[in-house]
Amino acid sequence: VEKRLGGAYNDHLSLNGHEQSQALAEKLVGKGIEVMYVSPYIRTQETAAYVVEKIGCQMVTDPDLKERDQYGFLTGLVKHYAEMRYSDIMFQLRNPLFNLEGAETYEDFKARITAVFEQITKDDSHKVVAVLWHGGPMRILFRHLVPKGEINYGDCAYVVLEKDATGNFTILEKDGIEFKQTIS
Repeated sequence: VEKRLGGAYNDHLSLNGHEQSQALAEKLVGKGIEVMYVSPYIRTQETAAYVVEKIGCQMVTDPDLKERDQYGFLTGLVKHYAEMRYSDIMFQLRNPLFNLEGAETYEDFKARITAVFEQITKDDSHKVVAVLWHGGPMRILFRHLVPKGEINYGDCAYVVLEKDATGNFTILEKDGIEFKQTIS
């Protein structure tokens, strides 16, 4: 999906993506991950395959972990082309609340990600779980569920969270994620 409008765009990892996924698998060795919940998109399935092979955890595909279909008819277009051909729409898409006809609304997306995150974190059958998803769900996580504000993130970024007895989360470790502003 390099240099393309992602969202619901479902494609294989690039050569660079394969290399990044192998590096991620190495980083996750020794974290004690028992199960990994994974988006159904091809690129996350391919990344998960490297991790599962390296650390030997169980993999569960959950369709609710998929990225938001924010781009509608623009999904999959090369960003440069979309900027030139649809500059007015591309400008409006900078606002996450703007919704193209036929695309998933921000509020529906937020509700979907919140529900699946709560479902995963309420399941006490595994001590250590991983979730392999996309940038949009990661933004929902830090905007609303573990409120830390806006983030910059790289490919294969991860965060280690610990849930306390009251249901609050503490960040124990992060890699490839930078907080732009903090919500207090």
